[in-house]
Amino acid sequence: MVTWDSEVFQSLTTAQTQTVEAGMQAIETIQSATIVNASILGMADKIGSLKADKLADIVATDDNPIKNIKTMEAVSFVMKEGRIYKQ
Repeated sequence: MVTWDSEVFQSLTTAQTQTVEAGMQAIETIQSATIVNASILGMADKIGSLKADKLADIVATDDNPIKNIKTMEAVSFVMKEGRIYKQ
């Protein structure tokens, strides 16, 4: 499954936008979807951040999501399990 066009990803990006609009910092919303969840699952040593020897799917945007969280709603690059799905 590729998440960049899935309902799950759209729900996540909508939730991120809403939490920023409610006062949470953009970086905190991004971390809550990545490293925080990995820590909760006890898997922070394997997933949740981009580091050597970790498993990672990559979603990139044309703008800085820390400055504009809504850019997460229009990703420009998706890599899942080492395969590029959108470029």
